[in-house]
Amino acid sequence: MRISFVNPTLGGDYSALDIASTTLASYLNQRTTHKASICDLTFHRNSWKSFLGSHIKQNRPDVIGISTTTLYMPYVKQIIKEAKRYQLPVILGGYHASIYPEESLAIDGVDFICIGDGEYVLSGLMDRLQDKSSINDLAGLCFKQGGIPRINSGGSFIEDINSLPLPDWDLWQDLDKFFYFIGMLYIIGTAKGAQCQTTWRGCKEHHVV
Repeated sequence: MRISFVNPTLGGDYSALDIASTTLASYLNQRTTHKASICDLTFHRNSWKSFLGSHIKQNRPDVIGISTTTLYMPYVKQIIKEAKRYQLPVILGGYHASIYPEESLAIDGVDFICIGDGEYVLSGLMDRLQDKSSINDLAGLCFKQGGIPRINSGGSFIEDINSLPLPDWDLWQDLDKFFYFIGMLYIIGTAKGAQCQTTWRGCKEHHVV
């Protein structure tokens, strides 16, 4: 299956590249049979609908993935509405969706919520969508069953970050524009989890370099 991760920066926030989507896309491309691409809207906010449409026509994704924080949720809702014009399932993940899975699932157009680290649950979901097999026991997945939200327990958290591939920044088309504003700065992940003590994660992040 093919997935396109949409970077929901319709406000033109070029302060940092999205490492979450990059890590997920890199994992899917390098560790599974699925194919992932990234559709970055940062420098196309005045024509983002046509840019998204062109990306979808060129890459022909089977699903749309969005990893987001609460800050970008107003943009996410606009993007989901547009993605649905192409009749594509939408998978939502990231901090906001993990903390508020039922609220996120209630957003019109959202089909699935990935809770926690997305590498395993997302690859598992794509496997099952491809095989048309049951998702009822897929840990860390939230979806609607008979119109009622169902949250599968046991969202996975990756303890050994060295088990993940390095992020493939070649997936981004506008790196030169980011570098113009932030300098030649590449980002790598040295931790999983929240930056502060939280009840959601239950522990502080651990850095491994």
